[in-house]
Amino acid sequence: MTNIHIQQVKINVDGAPAALKQWASKRGRDVWAEPNKLTSGHSQETLQWYLSLQPDSRSKTWPPTYDHDYDPSKWDNLRKSGPNGLYLVLMSLSWIPSSSGAPDDLENLNLMVNDVIWVMNSLVKHFQENRPLTSGSSRKRKSDAASGAAKRIKSA
Repeated sequence: MTNIHIQQVKINVDGAPAALKQWASKRGRDVWAEPNKLTSGHSQETLQWYLSLQPDSRSKTWPPTYDHDYDPSKWDNLRKSGPNGLYLVLMSLSWIPSSSGAPDDLENLNLMVNDVIWVMNSLVKHFQENRPLTSGSSRKRKSDAASGAAKRIKSA
């Protein structure tokens, strides 16, 4: 069971920039240190890897489009949490300014950051809309919240 769980929460690093792989292998020592394998191609390596994690409908063009239906079942490659998930994409993005100051690289960084924000917002929105309420949940139905407010006003 443990191996299955680990595979489900790790983002695929095949094709990831060499600097990211190096950093991930040393993570426990100094998580904030930039890797020493940063190259001027880091931006393009990060972009190609990020595109490889996208659903087929978005992996063919850059910059991506946002005019399609969001289908969460197609986002399994990016829908990974924790230190081995989407966080790795963020770390790789954070090193782009250090690896190159080229205007094209910085433009791609801006586009990738905006895209990651869109992906994260989409994932959160889907989770919030489809999360079942459990019996121990502190969330109230709208009618309960409204009637509770009305009761407090009457008793005041």
